[in-house]
Amino acid sequence: MADVTISSLPIGTPSVNGIIPFSQGGQTYSTTLAQLSSLPFIPKAWVLFNGGNVIGGDGSVSLYSSYNVSKVVRTQQGVYSIYLVTPMANTNYAIAGTVPNTGQFISAGVYSSGTRSTSIIYVSTGMSSSNLTDMDYTSVIIFGN
Repeated sequence: MADVTISSLPIGTPSVNGIIPFSQGGQTYSTTLAQLSSLPFIPKAWVLFNGGNVIGGDGSVSLYSSYNVSKVVRTQQGVYSIYLVTPMANTNYAIAGTVPNTGQFISAGVYSSGTRSTSIIYVSTGMSSSNLTDMDYTSVIIFGN
């Protein structure tokens, strides 16, 4: 597959009539933001949050930055529910996560609740799967249709 190059517009600069030019394999094409966001290699949501800083009565934690995430709720130590603004099309999505390096083994993955949802992503962080711990810089990215 050829590389895809999207024209670089300064942040905040609107495209002409909502059209975004891009090139692939030497050909120039155009698309809209809605069409571009439907591509499977574009993240559908991502978040960087402070798992140890509960700020809401519902267990909401502070978000450093996010896209398509309304809130992250700490349900117990090291276990979080990530609420999406726009749900995923189905439960066949993939997530990846990172947490700070503490010099020990770290895991960040789908929380094994036995249920996958299109509107809530369950993740856990910890020193191991049996030692869940809140992490101050937890990143999660979600890909899917």
